[in-house]
Amino acid sequence: MVSEESRGRFIRTHVLLVITILVVIVFCLAGWLWHSKRGNQSGNMLPATTLHQVGGFTPYYLKPSFSSDFVLQQSTVKYEYGVLVFSLRNATGKTLSVTEETTPSQYDPSTLQTTKQFNTEYGRAYITDSTDRTTGTLFTSDKTWVIVNAASPVGSDFMQQFLEALAPVTQ
Repeated sequence: MVSEESRGRFIRTHVLLVITILVVIVFCLAGWLWHSKRGNQSGNMLPATTLHQVGGFTPYYLKPSFSSDFVLQQSTVKYEYGVLVFSLRNATGKTLSVTEETTPSQYDPSTLQTTKQFNTEYGRAYITDSTDRTTGTLFTSDKTWVIVNAASPVGSDFMQQFLEALAPVTQ
């Protein structure tokens, strides 16, 4: 027969084991959720397979430090005819459509009708903010032309933060 003391020790040991396993599971889930949330903010990167196809210009994407609720829509990433195209969407359904290509050699950015102009770390940026859309353009010093279009307004302040957060993608 098993003594009460042995039986109690057996139960305590198994209860402690179950609690330990549950704690480990909770920490694993918390780590996974933290990592995926962090990735959705800005760490969601353009697919390497697409980036390897890009030729003639340097692709740009958001710096990991940029905090935004816009998430890359992986199904929209395409590189065709020398143009990289992708979209980001936020929880409210607003979409930023991004195109990147080589700046045409004869293009004159001074012809743009913009509401705001400024310098970023990588080039000259222009914003047009109207009642129905916000468009940002970045002409980088390494000859990449980035156009960011929000079909519904996001405001010139946000667009400026977005353009300032763009950096060359390292492969």
